[in-house]
Amino acid sequence: MLFVGEGLMHLAFHWVSPDPQAEYRLEIATSPQFDKVIATVKGDRNKAVVDNDLPEGKLYWRVRAGHEISGVNAFYLRRERLSYVPEVKAAVGP
Repeated sequence: MLFVGEGLMHLAFHWVSPDPQAEYRLEIATSPQFDKVIATVKGDRNKAVVDNDLPEGKLYWRVRAGHEISGVNAFYLRRERLSYVPEVKAAVGP
C-alpha cells in the first residue's frame, strides 16, 4: 500500500532486469487485464519513476521489453488528506 499526500507524486518502481541493455516500459492500469493503461513510463535499466496523477484504489503494474511482458503486480494507492501532526502530550507536574 502506498500513501501519498496532495499534489504531484513521484512513485519509484524497481524490477529484476535479465537484460540490462533492453528498453523497458513500465505500464500501470486499473485492471489486471490491462484494458485501460493509465500510465506508461520508459524504464532506466531496472527502475522507473512515475509522476502521473494516478487515481486512488487498487492499481496494477507490469514491465514490457519488446514483445516480452512481466507478470502483473498490484498495489493500493491512497492519498492522505490531512498533514501529519504528532500528538501533543500534556506536561505532568509534581
